[in-house]
Formats: sequence, structure tokens, C-alpha cells
Amino acid sequence: MRGLFLLPFLAALGCNRGGLTPEDLSCQYDPHDWYDNAFYTLLQADDSGAWDFDPIGDSIVGRVGSYGFETGDYESVNSYAEEHPYIEVSAEGYGTIYANGDLDLISKSIYRDVLDDSWAVQTRTERSGCSGSVRTSELDLDAAVDSQPDEWAETTTWEVEIVADDQVDRHTELDEEYGLYIYDSTSTPDVAAEASWDYADGGYVGTRTTLYDGTGQANWTQSGAAFDSSSDFVGADTYYFDGSVLRDYDAFEAGSSTLAAEVELLYLYDGSATGSYVAYQDGSVIECDVTITAGGEDCTMYCSGYGEYDC
Repeated sequence: MRGLFLLPFLAALGCNRGGLTPEDLSCQYDPHDWYDNAFYTLLQADDSGAWDFDPIGDSIVGRVGSYGFETGDYESVNSYAEEHPYIEVSAEGYGTIYANGDLDLISKSIYRDVLDDSWAVQTRTERSGCSGSVRTSELDLDAAVDSQPDEWAETTTWEVEIVADDQVDRHTELDEEYGLYIYDSTSTPDVAAEASWDYADGGYVGTRTTLYDGTGQANWTQSGAAFDSSSDFVGADTYYFDGSVLRDYDAFEAGSSTLAAEVELLYLYDGSATGSYVAYQDGSVIECDVTITAGGEDCTMYCSGYGEYDC
């Protein structure tokens, strides 16, 4: 399938920032000094196509790699801050990175984290002018670049639009079990993603702000009627640099304002969690401590006056 990328080779030698001006670009907007993708990376390369730099944000502390101007071969390795849950992401692939900012590139990235887990993601990036797409697929660790993903692999296609020098928009739609899942995201030099989503026609909606260090905040609501549940939920999530997430939400009897429970759980990157569960039943208040083991395998609640329960 390598012939998929037999395109006219337009990459200027070196393709460094000093050799490009906005007039050279196929899109009238120029976000390429902050918008992190293969073209942004190549702008940091020397005349041989090699790079070694610290990209935007605090999560990735180093990026080393190269692009073959004659062959189209691409390789790059990200290293991460000590407190981050990822240790390294290594990518290899091939395609064409044009001097005018257009892209046609496929790569396989292998992720390695602090739990000593590894997994692979294949990414196909295309851009012409201001418009493009990014398709990601789960891939077997030992599969070659441009392999066909397993039929059960999760695949997502993002439509990408450069709308200003300081704004890039992304949009995707997924056909899920309970209906259409619509996700929109905007990136700027200050915010990695300002996102909103709508699943099952208002059944699960929310917004999320993600900063370039990976931290962020989300607010969401979920309707029980949309998911065959007896409860409605209103929640807020806080995302931390080390991969942990604080999830704080209230549960209501579906279709009413009657508060049924208040939950606050701090999930660590390994899936373990501790927190509290306060239930309101028949005029009584039941306060419980919650403990979830790594991977979410076991959940235990100790409720004052009632004892210990599995949850």
C-alpha cells in the first residue's frame, strides 16, 4: 500500500522557517509556529531533515526524529516530563510533507507508560489548503505501518479546519449505541482544546477545556431517559498532570430535582480511586467512604452505621 503516497514531491530542502513566508502557504492562515503536527515539527528541522527540540507545552520535554526529503520516510520520538503518565511515544511512517503546509502522511505510534503498558495507534493525516482530516485507529503492536486495523479496532476521523492564524477547529461524529456522538474542539496558542460534545441528542452533553500541560476541567450532564437509567447526573471533572482525574457529580431521580446522591472520587492513572458517596434515602443521609482498586477490579464502600459493601 506504499504506493498510496506516490505524490509530487514539493518539500523544499531544509523546509526551515527562514525559507518560508505566509505567502508560500497553501492556506491563507499561518498557525504553524504553535499548532503541533508533522509540518510544525519539520519546521524545526535542519537541512538534513533531522530535528531535536522541545515542542509546545509542558508534557513533552523532547522530540527527536527525521524526515527523508527524498524517501518520504518519517520517524520521531517524544519523551515526557517525569510526572507525566507517558514515558515515551515513538512514531514511524512515510508520506509527503509539502513546503506549502499540505500533508499526506501515515504513521504508527507506540505508546509506553509508567505502568509498563504499551499500545499502538495508526494515524493518517491529510491536509490541502486550510482543510484536512486526521484518522486514528487502534493497531496491533507488531503490525507494520499502514496495516489494516482489526475489524473491532476503534477508529475515529477528525475533520480539521484552519480558520485563523491563532485558531484550528476539529470536528468528529461517531455512530454509537444510543445515537450520534458529536464532538467539536478548538485549539489556540493559549488553549490546547476548548471542546463541546453532544451524545444521543442531548442525552450526554458537556464542555471541556484542556491546557497544553494536559490539565483541564470538564462540566457535563447526563439524562437517564436517554440511556435507560433511573438517574440523571450533573458533574464536573478535573484533570491533573499526572493522569489522575477528580470526578465530582450529583445524581438525581430521573426527570426530577430530587437529589439522590453526591459522589466525589479521585481516580489515579492506574484506575484506582478513593472518595466519598453520600446517599439521600427516605429522609436519611448515608455517608460512605469508597475505595476502588487498580484497574477498577474491586470497589468497596464503608458506610457509617451500615458497614461494608461491594459497589
